[in-house]
Amino acid sequence: MKRPFAVLILALFPSVWPGTAGCAETLPLRLTGGWVQAVPPSAAASVAFVRIANATGETFELAGARTGLAETVETMVTTRDAKGMSGMKSVPALTIPAHGELVLQPGGDHLMLMNLRRHPNPGEKVTLTLIINPGHQEMEATLPVLRQAPKPNDNANEHNPEHR
Repeated sequence: MKRPFAVLILALFPSVWPGTAGCAETLPLRLTGGWVQAVPPSAAASVAFVRIANATGETFELAGARTGLAETVETMVTTRDAKGMSGMKSVPALTIPAHGELVLQPGGDHLMLMNLRRHPNPGEKVTLTLIINPGHQEMEATLPVLRQAPKPNDNANEHNPEHR
């Protein structure tokens, strides 16, 4: 029985198999505590927060994200100048350290959802596709929309985003 050459190639190089390249199942990362900020109708942007834990010895990067809710998503860091004034700056990527975590939280690093196509409402869920390097891999997270950050002892803070 002959096997087509294509089957051999797919067996040797599974990353070329349709639908498998960049699947979240290959990423050893865990998402917790994620949420998207509800905003008033006049707002042009919103923000998303999540904790990304990395139990491996390899460093990863959050190199961006996308969502149907906004035209663009930018990775942002919070900065402080010499006078203590805080500001925000867009960066190409945020590090997810080996045996550590990247915490996106109010007042700190976050994902800025720019040029909203519609406004997120409390109680709904928003799907974000996170771009993870190395390999420009994709990881989906479905996050609840909240008016404000959950309190540390609030069960909503223990929410584990649905991710694939």
